[in-house]
Amino acid sequence: MICDFLMQADPVPEVAVISSASSKTAIAAAHSLQRRGVKTIGLTSARNVDFVKATNLYDEVLTYETADQCGGGGKAAYVDFVGRPALTKTVHEACGDSLAHSMVIGATDWEDSRIPTADLPGPTPTLFFVPDYAANRAKQLPPGELDNRTGKDLVAFYPVSKSFVTPKEIKGVEAISQAWLDTVDANVPADEGLICSF
Repeated sequence: MICDFLMQADPVPEVAVISSASSKTAIAAAHSLQRRGVKTIGLTSARNVDFVKATNLYDEVLTYETADQCGGGGKAAYVDFVGRPALTKTVHEACGDSLAHSMVIGATDWEDSRIPTADLPGPTPTLFFVPDYAANRAKQLPPGELDNRTGKDLVAFYPVSKSFVTPKEIKGVEAISQAWLDTVDANVPADEGLICSF
């Protein structure tokens, strides 16, 4: 849906700067965008740089501390999964006039999450809520077309993801509770995909 939105945008971005680049949704978005010829720049923590590079889905990988180097390369979109105001400002300033879109997808940094608006150069960040977008987009396309497009993207992504995500089964209430706490505390390795069942 993120990719679909950006491919319909005016202008269509040539570069996508993606925060929380190690998150699974960010990786899937990078895959879809890269397949359509958009240069992808991943922003991540220092501990996840090697993992993000190993996905081969980002043309460039920067740490949050070096996010000020993400500018240049054509019309850009900021796809923000982190929700950290200081980072948003850094990206907006680095991209300058080339920043055409700023989407807030989520807030992986849940302790510091809010949309900055004051003293922010470029477009105002807007919350991208997938269910609303999908419902509206489905009405614009022939019946079943959105599902067809989404299905094709998923089928293309699954084989790629197997090379860098290892499924890990979590069973039982206590194990699921601990997995949740580990996730909140950022103690789940980026290369693990947790499959939880009671």
